[in-house]
Amino acid sequence: MRVQIGLRWKIIAIYATVLIAGVLLSVNIIQQRYQSIFIEQKIAELSQQQAVILENLPIYVAQPTFPAVNGVESLILTDQRLVVAQSGFPEERLFNELTQIAASQQQPTLQYHYEIGAELMNVQITKVSGPQPITVISYVLTGVPSFLSNVLLQEVMVLFAFLFVIGSAIFLFWGLYLARDLQKINDFTQRIGERDWQAQLTFRRNDELGAVAQNLQAVQQQLANNEAQQQRFFHQTSHDLKTPIAVIQGYAEAIQDDIYPQGTLDASVAVIIHEAKALNHKVEQLLSYAKMQKAPKTPQEVTDVVAIMQQQQQKLQPLYPQVAIVVLASETAIWPGTQAEWEQVIENLLANASRYAQKEITLTATKTEITIANDGPKFAPDELSTIFEAFVSGKDGKSGLGLAICQEFAHRYELQLQAENQEAGVMFRFKKKLKNEENL
Repeated sequence: MRVQIGLRWKIIAIYATVLIAGVLLSVNIIQQRYQSIFIEQKIAELSQQQAVILENLPIYVAQPTFPAVNGVESLILTDQRLVVAQSGFPEERLFNELTQIAASQQQPTLQYHYEIGAELMNVQITKVSGPQPITVISYVLTGVPSFLSNVLLQEVMVLFAFLFVIGSAIFLFWGLYLARDLQKINDFTQRIGERDWQAQLTFRRNDELGAVAQNLQAVQQQLANNEAQQQRFFHQTSHDLKTPIAVIQGYAEAIQDDIYPQGTLDASVAVIIHEAKALNHKVEQLLSYAKMQKAPKTPQEVTDVVAIMQQQQQKLQPLYPQVAIVVLASETAIWPGTQAEWEQVIENLLANASRYAQKEITLTATKTEITIANDGPKFAPDELSTIFEAFVSGKDGKSGLGLAICQEFAHRYELQLQAENQEAGVMFRFKKKLKNEENL
């Protein structure tokens, strides 16, 4: 529950931070834009009001005071800085500054800008020549009135509060929805850790979280398969090791009691030696299988498979005189893997083929494909799907790790190894995946 609340409030905090920053930025932009429009309007009113005064100058001069229009104040002065008429009199410092500017102004009409505290003042000075020169000074404060700024801020804050409430509700709902699914995934992974392979993870999502759930389910299935395979492996291993050990123990105890199960001492000892060799072979296969599963691949090492085939043909042909081992390859074929690994793989496949071949075993190798075929009986349909599993029994009832070691080697170097039926027998075929074909 603590994880859910933490996630939910983190989402809300992020949302609120982004929203507040957006609102403050919006207020600043809107205020600047509003101030720009207000200033433009006031400058237009300033020019308009002074134009009215100039058009009706005799009327304005005849009266000492007149009302300001839209906040525009005006002074009508003689060239001696005497005020003839006014709508409002500025403070003395500003009056002196404006009259000095007016006295030095050469052009008939000019506009000036002043900063007075936090506000701006726009001034327009027009000089009217004649027998009695007149100067008209009009000015207006162009800062946004404080009450308008407050109204703007209040409206924006109301909008912010509304968006925050609506957005928080949406994010709360989304956060709870997300946290619920995350809790399901958390519970699912805990059950997997407890080796509960019947655990279910069911929710429909088409986003990244849904992809994570699918991957976890695939991992669960793979772990379940691995455990089942491991149990079969341990069971079959203990069975296979138990038989020769029992024979060796039984024969040894019989000999100790001066009993020779095979009739003579030499014949009985020969059985013990044979079973010991068989036991040693099984142990070597177990070690090779474990090493192939755990050892990291060495992609920097490559081997000429044709040379290995020719070497194994010369080595194994005397052991299987009943079949002809033929290598149909003259050029080199470079494949990933160490020489020792390829020697074991080729030897395992040849040993398997020799048990079923009638007359011939054929080996071929190119840069993209390796085949080992024999003219023995074809695979049954159910055999093709299990032939590379550990300790799967063949047609002769024998089982072992030879083909499983070959498949682990193929997986290790991202190669494809498959068994298939041919018109006159069976074939094991290695293929390079596209990535390996580009590298070699």
